[in-house]
Amino acid sequence: MKIEEMTLGALIFQMETAERAITTLLQQIDDGDVSPRMFEVLGSLQKSMLDIIKSQTMYILATEEGIKKLSRDYDVYSQRKVNKEDQYRDWE
Repeated sequence: MKIEEMTLGALIFQMETAERAITTLLQQIDDGDVSPRMFEVLGSLQKSMLDIIKSQTMYILATEEGIKKLSRDYDVYSQRKVNKEDQYRDWE
């Protein structure tokens, strides 16, 4: 769980960093720096931002599925344990 938390935290940090960089670039463009390179970098950052959002969404979905599987496994093995305990009581 700690690893999941750290990974998601890193994705959120990357997203926040990209947002700040995009905001800074937009401000510089608004201030008159309209060189083609500024727009190229802005486009690249926006694409990176979308990729981060996609990665974050896929990671959350994968984590949810993993937790659901663990929950089902826990239920199955708990039930087996209860059934075995009942069998031992029947023998006594």
